Amino acid sequence: MRLAAVVPTLVLPFLCWSCGLEELIFTEATRGQQVELPPAADNLLEGRTEAALAGASVAVFSGAGTRLEDLAATAGPGGEFTLEAPGNTGFVNLVVVATRGAKSRWGFVPEVPRQVSVLDPPRILPLWSLQPGMDELNRQTTLSTLLLLAKARAAGQTLGVVAPGTAKAAFSQLSSLVTTDARVTTLDEMLARLDAASGVPLRVAPDDGASFLDALALGPLGLDYTGDGVPELGTEPFDAALAAATAAFEFNACYPQDRLRLVLIADLNSGMLDGNCAPIERFRWAKDEPGKEVFVTGAIHEDTPRCGEVAPPCLDGAVIDAANQLLGNWTPNLIPMRDDGAQGDAVAGDGLWTLVVDLPWFAPLGADAPAVRIGYKYTFGFPTKGWTGTEEWPGNKRVLELRDQNGDRLITRYDRFGDETSNKDKSNLLSPAKGGCGVVVFPSEGPREGCANDVFESMIDTDADCEKDAWPSPGTAGPLIMECPGT
Repeated sequence: MRLAAVVPTLVLPFLCWSCGLEELIFTEATRGQQVELPPAADNLLEGRTEAALAGASVAVFSGAGTRLEDLAATAGPGGEFTLEAPGNTGFVNLVVVATRGAKSRWGFVPEVPRQVSVLDPPRILPLWSLQPGMDELNRQTTLSTLLLLAKARAAGQTLGVVAPGTAKAAFSQLSSLVTTDARVTTLDEMLARLDAASGVPLRVAPDDGASFLDALALGPLGLDYTGDGVPELGTEPFDAALAAATAAFEFNACYPQDRLRLVLIADLNSGMLDGNCAPIERFRWAKDEPGKEVFVTGAIHEDTPRCGEVAPPCLDGAVIDAANQLLGNWTPNLIPMRDDGAQGDAVAGDGLWTLVVDLPWFAPLGADAPAVRIGYKYTFGFPTKGWTGTEEWPGNKRVLELRDQNGDRLITRYDRFGDETSNKDKSNLLSPAKGGCGVVVFPSEGPREGCANDVFESMIDTDADCEKDAWPSPGTAGPLIMECPGT
């Protein structure tokens, strides 16, 4: 995989504003009033699947394998379908799956652009206009999409980190390889046999290391998908053919080296346990009132190396100021988080509030070297209201060092609202038996006896046994990507 650099641009992802026309119109029409702009109209993604799959259920997955619950449709009598995508959100590297009974067909959409203006009407985008060859979902588009997913996984990544233009070109190339490259032809023939027997039992996002082919669908007697006259009971021949076919083409994932995407997740559900395995008192400081929502506020931490004060790597003062505005600059109840299944949030109404923001970044020189750090805090309140009755705790903040701990090119930080044993910087209540010493320590401050630190993205406890067992999901957010130089 190649890495590349890009000039920093600080923007909140998924925002959709016009070039100034709305501001002019709404200001003149509503001078003296506070008026909220209307939401952007939907993008209508029109597609078609094979007529044999008329009535199929159509689902959409992100390149990272997360199902986008709000993007769904049912194919009509001719296989036609329309997906209503929110116009204020841009999407990249989507996998479209049409399923009817045991049969399924896959397709690939490299990019769905946001609406340019909130004044624009709903926009119709045929899938073939976004990706050549996507006139209908068929076995060829299924094969090509599978190969894109497998190629990314072979590189230890997901399709979500591949630049859309790179993936688009590879998808177009794959249609010709079916007839010109024996490795791809062999895999295509296996898919044809599976389709004739069981409907191609494939999985978009199998568990780590698992096969894209669902072994359970082969049945106890197996299926002869290799064509050698002997039923296969497992996926090994398919997996080997898929690995060989992915070697028939290349693409590269390239990332900016001066920005990193941060995903903050605040869990507001009841019954949570803290780092001491004790119940969290969510509303010890914040007041629980109907209609309140979760917000976050913060800024670049004062310990982050600042250019002019230290030698590079460091952040320029203007870059820090811009990033502080993205984080709310310690103004409470200003930066809203989402629990509506949009703009990076995975599931609407599940009590997990999400914010996705792109921040300036540099690669630290070593494990204990200073890095980009932020301070932040969650509030539970109403828009523009003050601290009183809304903040997690007074006089303290959460701290986070932007180091990618699991190699996914994201910083995903899952926090439990009101947890005073986590990355709360002072008056930290983590018990000495768990490594607590009353404060949170950055690695560059040097070892401090009896002090644990909780300053990075980290694994979480998913089964309430007080043991961390999995990395938190970034929801529908993917890492920042860019077109590789020369492509």
